[in-house]
Amino acid sequence: MRAAGAAAARGLLDRLPLTGPSGYLAVRNLRRRAAEMSGVLMPLILFTCMASATLTMQAVESDAIRASGVPKSVDAKNLETLNLTVVGVIVVFCFVMLINSLYAATTYRGREFGQQRPVGATPGQVLGVVGAEGLILTVTGVFLGTVAVLAGVLAFSAVRTGSPWPGQGPGIWLAVVAVATAVTLGTVLFTARRTLRTPAVAAVTLVA
Repeated sequence: MRAAGAAAARGLLDRLPLTGPSGYLAVRNLRRRAAEMSGVLMPLILFTCMASATLTMQAVESDAIRASGVPKSVDAKNLETLNLTVVGVIVVFCFVMLINSLYAATTYRGREFGQQRPVGATPGQVLGVVGAEGLILTVTGVFLGTVAVLAGVLAFSAVRTGSPWPGQGPGIWLAVVAVATAVTLGTVLFTARRTLRTPAVAAVTLVA
């Protein structure tokens, strides 16, 4: 998974129209740190996959039972509650792991940020680089997570409804992607802004 994430990130770097100082540094940093940043992709992929797949398949199942006209049994309701609870715990764990990974990875770069500022990089440019990196990371994680979602959801929907394309999917997927994007970009930008409060001289003296 780490190798796939690194390869996907490098492929996206060649396609995104990133220009200017921020774009150049974002591409350079991600190419240099692709293997390291791929470790952050895992919780993002798991969050996207688990949340989208579980909510979509449960919606398909509920609609299929409702369409059949058969009242939902107590066992079916208990199973639904159990599924949502178990997967909810996993999703929350991935959510927390994502935030912690992003926070740690960004905080670790305090010395790097400090070295950029004495040579002319403004805080806004540093944040622009971090934001571009976060965007690429989000696109890569969401893409890989969506591929995993489709592998399960399409087959499940085809069996339960006769159609591989569930009508409930787009709305749920968009909501999950919005949360993943907000969390990823919000965490990296907040952490970078906080790290930039350290004076440049003090940041440069930090142990790498």
